[in-house]
Amino acid sequence: LSDVRNESSKELYKLGAIAGKDQNLVNSPEGWEATPAELRKGTLHPLTDAFCQLLVPHTNASGLSVLQARELAMLLRIEEVSKFTVTQCRRVARIASDIGYCVEPDPVTMNKAWKVERPVAFFLRVTDEEVDTSRYPAAMCMLQIGVAVKSAEAAIAEDAITAIMGQVAGVFDLNQVERRRLEAVAALLAITGAELAGVTRIVKDLPANQREKMAKLTLVLASTDGVISTSELRIIRRVYTSLGFATGEIERSINELRQDDEPTTVMRHGVHDPGEAIPSPEAAAGSLKLDHAAIAEIMKDTREVTEMLAIAMSTTDNAEQSTETSPPDSPADHGAEQIVER
Repeated sequence: LSDVRNESSKELYKLGAIAGKDQNLVNSPEGWEATPAELRKGTLHPLTDAFCQLLVPHTNASGLSVLQARELAMLLRIEEVSKFTVTQCRRVARIASDIGYCVEPDPVTMNKAWKVERPVAFFLRVTDEEVDTSRYPAAMCMLQIGVAVKSAEAAIAEDAITAIMGQVAGVFDLNQVERRRLEAVAALLAITGAELAGVTRIVKDLPANQREKMAKLTLVLASTDGVISTSELRIIRRVYTSLGFATGEIERSINELRQDDEPTTVMRHGVHDPGEAIPSPEAAAGSLKLDHAAIAEIMKDTREVTEMLAIAMSTTDNAEQSTETSPPDSPADHGAEQIVER
């Protein structure tokens, strides 16, 4: 009983601190959020109507709402915003969560602020399933690489992104909430495109065998129809190069996945890396058909790739947070950011 009383005292202290500043704040969003969870059961967040009205014009048939981050400033009662802080973004994410929505990118888990001109996606939370902090970031990472490869020829169609997302969700065995989050990320990538540099930078310091497994998985995820086009191969070679592989290593790795009935030729005259594999005609021009047995072998390595990416991403996040860290916010901190009343 003493523990319960002490915990209740802490929660009520937060509310009292807000009420001490201004009695009118008791019924404000800050006051509601500082109220103990048991006492606010059955009540709506004061910003519920404003939040839902904000989303409605941007909501598609699947219930996904995508809007520019700058439009969310009104939830913080900020007139003009040129840059968000991590705390402000987490504040919006917590408001959305209290109302029953999830957000991507999630500033609570990623600890990164939104750029005001970038899109943000919201969707209704319909399950209490948790996001696996190893599996889901790895899947999101591979989705970005897959989209980058598939958009090599031209602007990628939405159905192509959906196909890659389905591949990724299946490979990583995502649960319902993780699939829904990945759908939101896919919708954002359809607008912004995918950048290889940020993803490959995360894993460039890993052992060569782990980097190669990731690169081969990229091939599998990009080949939604079992075939990699010439321009897609060009991007995949860039993935390999950015991961630190030389030309000979790249061709050897790719040829290991080539279907046996594809012809190979003698190497052209010129200077080549020692031990460089003899390329097929498609290695320089044409498509690549993947060998089904090789694909199956790569799929066995998915768990290792997941763990590898999770560790690499965690290391990168910790390094970034050491230069610009914003501590977790609490209900008592919700009024700490600059608020300009309308």
